[in-house]
Amino acid sequence: MIERKLLMAAGLLLSSAVMADVSDERRFDFNLGAGDSFSIENVNGDLDIQVGNTASVVARLRASSQDLLDKIEIKVDESSNRVVIDTELPKRMRRGHASVDYMVTLPAGVELDRASTVNGDVDITDIEGDIRANTVNGDVDANNLNGDIDLQTVNGGIKANFLALGGSDDIKMETVNGSIVVDLPVDADVTVEAENLNGGLSVDDLTIVKQSKKRWGPGKSVEATSGNGSASLTADSVNGSIKIRRG
Repeated sequence: MIERKLLMAAGLLLSSAVMADVSDERRFDFNLGAGDSFSIENVNGDLDIQVGNTASVVARLRASSQDLLDKIEIKVDESSNRVVIDTELPKRMRRGHASVDYMVTLPAGVELDRASTVNGDVDITDIEGDIRANTVNGDVDANNLNGDIDLQTVNGGIKANFLALGGSDDIKMETVNGSIVVDLPVDADVTVEAENLNGGLSVDDLTIVKQSKKRWGPGKSVEATSGNGSASLTADSVNGSIKIRRG
């Protein structure tokens, strides 16, 4: 009986070892500066993008087997003023899995033309200028923004705060199942239009122009301004609260 238990325990340990993930790390360096652009598309995994002294990408690959790990492709399209990174995972994984987490640094002034993943979070910090970022299953968290901003997710929340907001800045934030929280600077010049179906909706320290709630069934909307109202910010959620606050 003791020998049998020992064999079973050994079998379980062997099984766990066989099932353990394998990983790899790859680094890419680029010559990008102010006015250049950067795009990255992922499938399974997070994107962490922040300002740095140089343009670099660290990719952390993970898979349930060495065979799947070897089939992960990171494609780089580089020109003198633009870098595009695309991630291709194995097409047939059956019960296995594969993912790539990216850590990206970009010099100040490099435009983040697109940051996209399907299953993962997107975190952006201190990136100047226009930004487009989206995921399907995950959160989008963007800090110290200025410029035209487009943030989208389906199953997840959005958090954003701005260094400056005014002029012709055009801001769009949209989710289906998740909340939206936006922090505006005290001197923001913006018109806000927010709408959701289920969940709370509030604007703090802004001038409300109009607000409405559907007479029959759920659904709320509000329009509010700060300063001269020159910039535009729209926030839409289906199932989730929206909170926009200034100061």
